[in-house]
Amino acid sequence: KYAKSVNLSIKTTLVMLLNEAINDEIIQVNYAVRAYKNQFENEQKEVDTYNLNEARIFIENASKEKDLRKKSIFYLFMYLGLRKAEVCGLEWSDFDFENNEISINRNSIYVNKDFGIITKTPKTKTSRRTNAIPTDLKSVLLEYKAYWEEEKEKHGDLWAYTDRLFLQDNGKPLSPSTVAQWIGEFEESIGLKHISPKGMRHTSISLLLNEAKIPIKVVSLRVGHADVKITMNTYAHSKADLDRIASEKFNELLSQN
Repeated sequence: KYAKSVNLSIKTTLVMLLNEAINDEIIQVNYAVRAYKNQFENEQKEVDTYNLNEARIFIENASKEKDLRKKSIFYLFMYLGLRKAEVCGLEWSDFDFENNEISINRNSIYVNKDFGIITKTPKTKTSRRTNAIPTDLKSVLLEYKAYWEEEKEKHGDLWAYTDRLFLQDNGKPLSPSTVAQWIGEFEESIGLKHISPKGMRHTSISLLLNEAKIPIKVVSLRVGHADVKITMNTYAHSKADLDRIASEKFNELLSQN
């Protein structure tokens, strides 16, 4: 029905749906692309990430960002490792600042020029989750909330019936492509290499595993992976690092020296 309504071939629709499943990290490979490789050549590539030093540079500069909307988005990507669609789908009702928690309840995605931006619920139970909010992120979000309330009053009826965090001036949800554009422009302005919103998510996950030494199961649940195997497969290098750390720690535990 979807393919017919927007005049798409079944092959194209299948590729689009499976690409979306990859973005949601439900599957690892879009075999439809391989099957129709003469038509589709956008094979999945390794995602570039920041190391710890680069991530610190990113946040140090983000803390100075004057546009509070952009500042909040940059912090959300780095501190929580959210998906682009999850960031764009956030509403203030998702936040419990008293208990320092955020709930991921929806995705906001751009379909095409006919459908525009739509809101949908997460595809898996683990994608719909509640995370603790880091202290620095909470401060940024509260600052942005005060600004948002002022903007809502300024825009009147345009913003009157929405609770969405990130909006266009006309009150419509912000496009995920705009978020990606902002990140790219910001990276260029501070002299950092370009990584995509997905790369920001991978950076957050890698830092949790490699630097913070958080157990892989905890990380998998925190970022909403459908299966811990996705975390293990996507971040195989992190798994190897954690295995070496486990080996050394156990050696220290039993060593008599």
